[in-house]
Amino acid sequence: MLFALVILWTVAVRSGEDTLRGSDENSTLMTLGIHSAYQRGNHSEAITYFEIVLQRFPHHLGANYQRARCLETLNRQSEIRKAWEQTLNLAQLYGMRELQQEIQARLDRLAE
Repeated sequence: MLFALVILWTVAVRSGEDTLRGSDENSTLMTLGIHSAYQRGNHSEAITYFEIVLQRFPHHLGANYQRARCLETLNRQSEIRKAWEQTLNLAQLYGMRELQQEIQARLDRLAE
């Protein structure tokens, strides 16, 4: 899990999504979101942090991925599929095959 987070973070930074002006703030928001979700168990709060990043950088793979996971954890059915589809598109854009497979499996389970 931690390894996947590091990879997603690396791709987001390498893709140029974080500008020098906003990268520190985005890093802080991502850290707060991950802490809220995985240490405090507050997935709703985490979504708020990820959505702030996504308002600035809609193609931020890490924020999209983490938001989709939180939506899934909260069982917000009306939003889950769209979130995973957006994340899958980004994984394809960035050439992340393993992540594409993981997300496709999640989408397949939603279709069952």
